[in-house]
Amino acid sequence: MDKRLENFCRWVALCGLTLLLLLAVFIVGEIILRWLFDLPYEGVGDVTRVLLPIVISCCFPISLLQRQHVTIQFLGRILGDRWELSLNFFGGLLLALFFGLVAWQFTVYTLELQNVGEHTWVVQIPLAPWWWITTLVVWSCVPLQVLVAFSTLHRDLSHQALVQESGKGPYL
Repeated sequence: MDKRLENFCRWVALCGLTLLLLLAVFIVGEIILRWLFDLPYEGVGDVTRVLLPIVISCCFPISLLQRQHVTIQFLGRILGDRWELSLNFFGGLLLALFFGLVAWQFTVYTLELQNVGEHTWVVQIPLAPWWWITTLVVWSCVPLQVLVAFSTLHRDLSHQALVQESGKGPYL
């Protein structure tokens, strides 16, 4: 994979983890205010509602790029190398389709939030701008996963050619 793409995905994950740290600071601060001064900050739930979807979605690109998703490989191994290669590629494309469907539903949900002007309860933070960030991150996963699927296919085909050239038997 291109190093710039990996750096970008790491940057997105770092942004998500930074938001998670900020959320943790809000929660700990609220606990300290409640414990020391009996003065709870009621907006912690609102901040959580705004930041948590972004935090979660920011972890998707790097996990896709590093292929850290669950795969079931027993069928390909039973059927042989050619089937394993094909099933891995097909699974990668299905994962891209899945992210496309999720992103589409996020878009529908975010448009609904925007149209009704949904806000958080206590602090009255508008939700749509924050959900647009989440939605854009999830949409970025679709072409990324397609790229990962083709990259994996290319890597596996290159490996196949090396095995065949080494004389250790046919890969397919």
